[in-house]
Amino acid sequence: MWIIQFIIHYNIYLLVCIAVLIISIPLFNSLINKHDLEISKDICNLIAEKMNNSIKYMTESVRGRAEVLSSYKIEDWNDLYESLSENLEVEGCNSIGLIDNNNNFYGKKNEDLEFEKWGLKEQAKNTDKVFLSPPYRQGISGKMVLTIFAPIFQNGEHVGELFMTYNLEEFQKKLEDSSFEIKYVHKLKE
Repeated sequence: MWIIQFIIHYNIYLLVCIAVLIISIPLFNSLINKHDLEISKDICNLIAEKMNNSIKYMTESVRGRAEVLSSYKIEDWNDLYESLSENLEVEGCNSIGLIDNNNNFYGKKNEDLEFEKWGLKEQAKNTDKVFLSPPYRQGISGKMVLTIFAPIFQNGEHVGELFMTYNLEEFQKKLEDSSFEIKYVHKLKE
C-alpha cells in the first residue's frame, strides 16, 4: 500500500514540476527577449554615437582645411591641388580636390564625371555650408564612398569648394576601432 501512495505522490510531484516548467519557460523567454532588446538598443546607440563622431570628425576635417585655404590668396588652383593631394594617407581619405567658381575641376581623373553623374557639384555649389553627399558607388573603384564638400571664401566671396572623398569601408573600420573616439575627438579639441 505504501508503494501505491509513493507512486501517487511521486506522480503528483512530477506533474507539479512539469506545470511549473510549462509556466516558467514562457516567462523566462519573455525576460530574455526584453534583455536582448535592451542590449540591442544599447548597441545601436553606441554605433550611432560612433557614426556621429566619425562623420563629425570628417566634416570638421574638410571644413577646417577649407577655412585654412580661405585665409590664403589662391593664385594657382592646380598647384594648390598638387599640394593637398600629397597628404591623402594622413587624412584617411581616398581623394581630395578643388572646384573653382568657373567650374574648373582639380582632382583625380574621372572623378569630375562621377560628380556630374550624381549631381554633386551642383548640390555643393548651392550651399554656403559643408555638404555631405549621400553614399554612392564610385565607378572607378566600384566601392561605396561619400564625399564631403566645404566652401572656400576669399575676402568674404565664395571662390570654390574643397572636397574629400572617403571609402565607406574606411568609415566602417573607424567605427570598429575601439580607440576611435579617443584619438579623433582629442584631435578635434586641440
